Amino acid sequence: MNRFLSNAKRFGLSSLLAMTLVAVQPSYGQVLNNADNSSGGWGMKIFDVDSSAYPFVSVFVRTFDGNKNPLRNVNNQNVGIIVKGKTYSPFKQQYLVQTVKQTQLPVRTVMLIDASITMAGAPFESTLRAAATYIAEKEPNDQVAIIEMDDSKIGYSVVSDFSSDGSLPGSRLGGLQPTATETRIFDSVGASLQMCRSAGSEKTSSTQASRFASCSLILFSDGHDTGSALTRPELTSAMSNMGIPIPIHSLGYTKDFPIHLKNLQALSEISFGKYFDASESLGSMNSVLQNLQAIGKNDLIITFRSYLDVDGEDHSLKVGMEYPARSGSVNYGNARFEAMDSIPIPQVDQVKAEFEKVLKPLADGNPYHVREGSEEILNQDVEPSSDKEVEEESASSTEDEAWWKFW
Repeated sequence: MNRFLSNAKRFGLSSLLAMTLVAVQPSYGQVLNNADNSSGGWGMKIFDVDSSAYPFVSVFVRTFDGNKNPLRNVNNQNVGIIVKGKTYSPFKQQYLVQTVKQTQLPVRTVMLIDASITMAGAPFESTLRAAATYIAEKEPNDQVAIIEMDDSKIGYSVVSDFSSDGSLPGSRLGGLQPTATETRIFDSVGASLQMCRSAGSEKTSSTQASRFASCSLILFSDGHDTGSALTRPELTSAMSNMGIPIPIHSLGYTKDFPIHLKNLQALSEISFGKYFDASESLGSMNSVLQNLQAIGKNDLIITFRSYLDVDGEDHSLKVGMEYPARSGSVNYGNARFEAMDSIPIPQVDQVKAEFEKVLKPLADGNPYHVREGSEEILNQDVEPSSDKEVEEESASSTEDEAWWKFW
């Protein structure tokens, strides 16, 4: 595999997003995720679109089965790109489907810890051990922040801001004590969400700049909110209106008031996160957090080459996914991207040059699937290469029926 470089810089409002993409051979290698689909249902959601290296557009997609685990065996043959109503051919090698782990893009995590007296003893000790293990096992460039829910005036304290140095947040866990008499969960979650949203707007030097694929929250609590200025309906309403969803993964523990755990379940459900009840097995926390690390790394990044002229306008985009293969079960995600000229700086030019090596421009400028007998074929003076011919030239053509044959 060739590797894409990652040096494009985010400059505040200009939203220059760095992209680190591993250049897989455009022969449609599979994206393998560790998950099952035992409960049958599945879904997908587009949570970000980046066109700062136009004509190359990257779409960030979260998939989940009935157990909220990422889908497995997702590849170019069951993912489709539709731009302004026209479907890209999967055989013309104009888009890539990769996981965050494959691209080596870093992720951010806010660990939100309930330090109330109701968590004292084994629950709090298990929480700190699990959080320390999570930090120790993260990828080197991933960043972790820690927020403690305490008795301060605003109900929480930032113990450690985002840092890729695992020793910093890890060492500060040891100073936490379960002494708070109140737990302002909703206010603390609101602050953590804002922390995620604003983290990407800081200016960085070109040597430090990096595009973070996503940000998520991990909430350790008994679910009993006391004294928050925000109510749960107000918080969930704000979350549902967020342009970029930030998943809240909750680990709940209580022996006395299990009804409060519904607060955690609701927050996880509305945010496309996962909820775990650790009340019966505190020892399961480590394995749960390992699962959460895998989830963030299995988000998809779908990058395609756009053939629309630069006009500064927003254009419609759909991602279609057929899952499982040959099932005919298709879901769509809707988004928009801007056909804009990229800023002429070396970092962005380098990213575009790397994309050019893999998503090479088509001579006829037509990335779309052409159906036999369509007017487009009948009216052309020069007979175009059919999708079938392109497919035969592909070294990795598959016997599986492609997703677009079901549409």
